[in-house]
Amino acid sequence: MRLAYPGHASLEQMHVAINEQVVKQNDDAPIKDVVAVEELAKVALLAEKTGSLSRAEATWLELLSRDEANSDNWAGYGRVMYSKGDTGRAYEAFKQAVSLEHSEPWYMILASILAREEGHPNEAKLILQRAAANPEYNDQSTKGGKESRLMERALANIFLSEIHEEQLENRLSEFTKLEGKRLIKLLNSTHPGEGVLLEAAEKLFDSGFTEVSDNLLAKYLSSLDSEEPIPTAALLLRTRLMIKLGKWDVAMETVLLAAESDHKNADVWALKGEIQNLQGDVDDAEESFIRCLSYATPCKDQAFVCLQLGDIFSKQEKFEEARNYYLHACRLSPTAISWLGVGICSLRMNRLLEAEDALAEANLLDSKSPEVWGYLSALCLRTHRKVEAEQSYKYSMKLGLDKSYPVFQEIKTLQAKHGFGDPSLC
Repeated sequence: MRLAYPGHASLEQMHVAINEQVVKQNDDAPIKDVVAVEELAKVALLAEKTGSLSRAEATWLELLSRDEANSDNWAGYGRVMYSKGDTGRAYEAFKQAVSLEHSEPWYMILASILAREEGHPNEAKLILQRAAANPEYNDQSTKGGKESRLMERALANIFLSEIHEEQLENRLSEFTKLEGKRLIKLLNSTHPGEGVLLEAAEKLFDSGFTEVSDNLLAKYLSSLDSEEPIPTAALLLRTRLMIKLGKWDVAMETVLLAAESDHKNADVWALKGEIQNLQGDVDDAEESFIRCLSYATPCKDQAFVCLQLGDIFSKQEKFEEARNYYLHACRLSPTAISWLGVGICSLRMNRLLEAEDALAEANLLDSKSPEVWGYLSALCLRTHRKVEAEQSYKYSMKLGLDKSYPVFQEIKTLQAKHGFGDPSLC
């Protein structure tokens, strides 16, 4: 029985997807990418989220090769370079993003941070002066509304005051500091919420600037009244920061504080489950994730929670439960990883037609995943399709499939059993 899911790929589509990758006359030719730009961007973002930085870098470069005039592509590449510790390339990428989208102050702010880290404070100052001069009201050419523009102007002035202070420009430092405070006060009075500094810290974290986000969060927390309770959003951001820094014990302490004050917040349980999963407390992680999904108001990334639950159940060989969670992730936000999960579980349950449909979807969403091609090869070996098994295996190897992937040994075992599947032995 086929997967009853809207838009699933047919077997014919899978055959087309495989055959389109084959370059008959030149085994060293690059693999043609047939994935839509929107789906490729999803692949890059998910690779960033899961820490697969080499894959994220390659994908952003692929997107840039398709559209060098897209500022978001340059920003994505810059984020990954910064995460990999290459501040120089990150700075050049964000400068390119700014040059392509002059009215986007957020990219200016990120470029200024990198300029300072690269030892160019005067360049940073010029960039921030442009960002600080951004009109308060929303312009059609900018991303976000008036509130975002005010937040960005406030942040630009705060960072400007720091540079002026470092350069002993005391009057300018005081002026920009006061201007930043004025904008924060204006925004907090007209749009009350958790606070401008906290919002800026969250946005910096999402942009990959962990240390700057941590510093800004500390500044926000120090601005709170000593008797004022720490907002849940601040505790959750600190939890995310500690997870990113690998300080799992501190992350757990922080998320437990959030649970005390806001125990029905789905994001609290999503983060708690993530920490428990990282620490190897699988049973507790499972319980936290399931509790997260039980609330009417969903967490920010429900699909990621479903993927983690799918992984937990798959490792326990509870393939039906795992498949259901992967499918739920597909409904929420279909990705190659979620469809691959469905495909693997279906293979393990010997539902080969369902596995083929799911792996076809994964391949259409990410045609450069060595793992997807590997499982396609395993599937074709099991269904005695020699040509497609060899084609899929060839491309999985081109894309870097090796012994670190569980499917590698599975393929080798099936090749030995059936006597075909490795074109290099022919």
